[in-house]
Amino acid sequence: MGQLYSNNQIWSPGPCRVCVCDTGTVVCEDELCEELSGCQTAVVPEGECCPVCSTDTDADTCTENGTTYSNYQIWSPEPCRICMCDTGTVVCEEVVCEELGHCPTTEAPEGECCPVCSTAAAPPPPPPPPPPPPSTENKNDSCTEDGKVYSNNQIWHAEPCRVCICDTGTVVCEDVVCEDIGDCRTTEIPEGECCPVCSAANIPAGKPNVQRPLVTCRFPVAACWV
Repeated sequence: MGQLYSNNQIWSPGPCRVCVCDTGTVVCEDELCEELSGCQTAVVPEGECCPVCSTDTDADTCTENGTTYSNYQIWSPEPCRICMCDTGTVVCEEVVCEELGHCPTTEAPEGECCPVCSTAAAPPPPPPPPPPPPSTENKNDSCTEDGKVYSNNQIWHAEPCRVCICDTGTVVCEDVVCEDIGDCRTTEIPEGECCPVCSAANIPAGKPNVQRPLVTCRFPVAACWV
């Protein structure tokens, strides 16, 4: 013992036993000898397991490439081919390699058939890209108009007579509707305002000079004023 065998390598530890290395596990089977019908004298050749008729031993050997093999002897003429002498006939089969699964790099050892996972360390994967800088607000809820960013529910005057609100990423605007001033003969619009007011010289006694805009509110309740 103490001998190392490669994967799928076959050997005979004894005349009547055949073993194979199956992915690190030794699997052995006993040879079953055929019944020799009509054979008056049977002999077991030296180093063999099964008896043969003493008068027909030459028919139980095989010759390939100038080498003579005894009955049931196994050999590998090529790394991926296994042959056996079967009662004077050479029977060969191709070696079927098992799938290696998740193996990034494979290599076939010298003189072997099936590849194995390479022991060389694979190069490390590239580092992941840096994460984006943290944002203080949800970009999906903000609005952008005329190059300016507004947060959700923020209200602004796009024009003196137009009020806008950012509603979950959508800009919603309303025109300001001014109320009727009534008995005011002369009006004026203060700078930056939308609705006209009575001139100071035409304000009736006891009536404040206040003009409240009328807005049809479609904004969220918390964001509307009148």
